[in-house]
Amino acid sequence: MKILIYILPFIIGASCFIGLSIMGSTINSDGILVEPFFFLIPVGYIFLIIGAFML
Repeated sequence: MKILIYILPFIIGASCFIGLSIMGSTINSDGILVEPFFFLIPVGYIFLIIGAFML
């Protein structure tokens, strides 16, 4: 049970990056990149850093 607590931030961080790649992004006709789920990038990194500190 204790190992699950240490692995959980890595799983959440990885799922943020996987979800970001699945949702994808688009480019407008003006050439502007539109990423509706951009918030998943910093959230994923935060969870990976938390997991590294917990180890």
